[in-house]
Amino acid sequence: MSKKIVILNGSPRKNGNTSALVRAFTEGAEHAGHTVTEFFLNDMTIHGCRGCFGGHSSRECPCVQKDDMREWTFENDNGRNPQAGIARRYVEHWEDMRADNIGCLFWGGVGTGKSYLAGCIANALMEKEIPVHMTNFALILNDLAASFEGRNEYISHLCRYPLLILDDFGMERGTEYGLEQVSM
Repeated sequence: MSKKIVILNGSPRKNGNTSALVRAFTEGAEHAGHTVTEFFLNDMTIHGCRGCFGGHSSRECPCVQKDDMREWTFENDNGRNPQAGIARRYVEHWEDMRADNIGCLFWGGVGTGKSYLAGCIANALMEKEIPVHMTNFALILNDLAASFEGRNEYISHLCRYPLLILDDFGMERGTEYGLEQVSM
């Protein structure tokens, strides 16, 4: 049974040791009949949401930021992350999830595919013309720390999306300010 394999290569050097391992793995996998897609992250343009509120992430009013995260889809998933099924079901049952106010939390070590699955959910819902806002929690903290003026409006803008995805939630736990903001 052939598999679809996705490689997120985060090495800054295209001809370094990591790339040599990826090439050897890819050759072996393709020889065995599998399909391999490699994303060389250093060459990709992937940004966290800038919070410009310039788009609603739908076809009618798309996000103004164009980056390579649009390729993070269930179709490109290699199927090896056991949580992918949960992410797919979350999208398939979106209306019920939203009505019942049910969220989804992925946790794990670095490189386990949490951000990729969140991107898959975001892209699948945007294909259904459901507005999604995906951002990094540290960026929200930075925005809130910059000024207390307009704080309520900023939070209101975040809350207007049917789905708000907070990537890297928990990375801020090392600062007193971050802990204070999370517990508010």
